[in-house]
Amino acid sequence: MYVLRERASGVPKAEVLLTSARCDGLLRQKYGKLWKMFSPQSDTQAYRQPAHPGCFGEGGAQDAFWTAALTGGNGRGTGRGCDTNWIRGSAGLPGTEDARFLHGPALLGLDGDIYAFCEDQRGSEVPSTEFKWAEDQKLVDACVPAGRNIIRVMDAPWWAMCTNIEWQACLMQGMLPGQVTNEAQFARAPKWLDLDEFWAPLDPCRAGDCNLGFATSDVYYWEVCYFNHVCSNRNDLFQVDVGQTFTCQFDVNAYRELQSILA
Repeated sequence: MYVLRERASGVPKAEVLLTSARCDGLLRQKYGKLWKMFSPQSDTQAYRQPAHPGCFGEGGAQDAFWTAALTGGNGRGTGRGCDTNWIRGSAGLPGTEDARFLHGPALLGLDGDIYAFCEDQRGSEVPSTEFKWAEDQKLVDACVPAGRNIIRVMDAPWWAMCTNIEWQACLMQGMLPGQVTNEAQFARAPKWLDLDEFWAPLDPCRAGDCNLGFATSDVYYWEVCYFNHVCSNRNDLFQVDVGQTFTCQFDVNAYRELQSILA
């Protein structure tokens, strides 16, 4: 069974660990870091500007996606539905437009931890440090045969934070291709996320300046806080350990509130 190899400095102190209450505070901070990450800016991971409507948009394709996701439709007419290839652009057959290679529970976490977790499921013990930033194909190669549902978009339409949030909306309703239920697993338990690494990311910020954009590692904090807000069983989220299953009890009213918070 995969066990997270803690960083050299050991387990983070309680005062810097992410909690349900701290997630709520971060998400509700107008123009704060999570608010600024809620952006349709493709690939660059640049922060959202105050005047920008964000991922929900003002009508059009984004709103069409959310409507489809929430009503159980597949959204094929918008091109942004759940029944799509979330690892498009990867090498070989799994990356082709019509492939649906992913199956099993969704897996979330920091990239290095996801890689080590998937390798462990395949019987190979490797440290998370073997994964280097932006080795996207390496993640796909480890997690597809491990039977885990991940997102790794490497082709047009390009990844944006909105893409990630759409994927998670599908996940929470069990609508990802190959997903039997809406179960999620974590390669790093949410209760062990270190806020010091959120404010000073170990991964580089793609905008070239962490004052202008976010790091890949920041995305996992957003995912956890998204779960925390829209899942009524949010307290369970900070009880699960690595590899244990979390099943979101989706609260549509909390989701509607999220639209207002992130406006």
